[in-house]
Amino acid sequence: LWTVGYLVAPTLFAALPDRALAGTIAGILFRAQAWLSLACGFLLLLLVWLDKALVTKRSTYLFIVAMLVCVLVGYFGLQPFMAEIRAAAANKGGVMDEALRSRFGMLHGIASVIYLVQSIFLKQLNTLVDNFNIPVLQEIDFLEFQYVLYGIVLVLMMLKRPQGIFPAKRRIRIFKDTVGGAK
Repeated sequence: LWTVGYLVAPTLFAALPDRALAGTIAGILFRAQAWLSLACGFLLLLLVWLDKALVTKRSTYLFIVAMLVCVLVGYFGLQPFMAEIRAAAANKGGVMDEALRSRFGMLHGIASVIYLVQSIFLKQLNTLVDNFNIPVLQEIDFLEFQYVLYGIVLVLMMLKRPQGIFPAKRRIRIFKDTVGGAK
C-alpha cells in the first residue's frame, strides 16, 4: 500500500515524460492493489469470524470494514469519475479545461485523503493480527511483508516481460522525442 501510493506513483510521474502514460500505469497498479486489498480484507473478516476466542471481535470487525470501505470508496467509488474526466480530456486532445482540472483535482484530493486513512489503518494491522490465535499470522510483520510482495512482483514481471513495461521501439521513440532527435 505504502510502496505503490507513496513511492511508485510519484516516481512514475517524475520519471516518465508523458503524464498520461504515468497516470495509466499508476492506475493499473492501484487497480491491482484495490483487488488485493479487497481479497485480504475479506480473508481477515473470515479469520475473525472463525476465531471463537477473539475478545475484541466487534472492534476488529469495525476496523476491517473501515479499511474495506476506504478501498471501495477510494477506488471503486471515485476512480470511475476520475477516469471519465481523463477520457473527456483525451477527447479534447489531452488537455483539461479549468472546470475539468478543478473537478479532477478535488476528486484526486479526496482519494488521497482516503488513501492516507487506509495507510494509517494498515499500520494498525500488526496489532490486529496479534489478537488472533493463529501462530503463523503472529509471526508475520505485515509492514515488512509488503516489500517481499513488491520484490516477488518485480521478479515475476522480469520473468514474464524481460523487455520491460515499454517495448524497445517505443522507448527509443520517446527518447528521441524528448531529446529533440525526432524529425
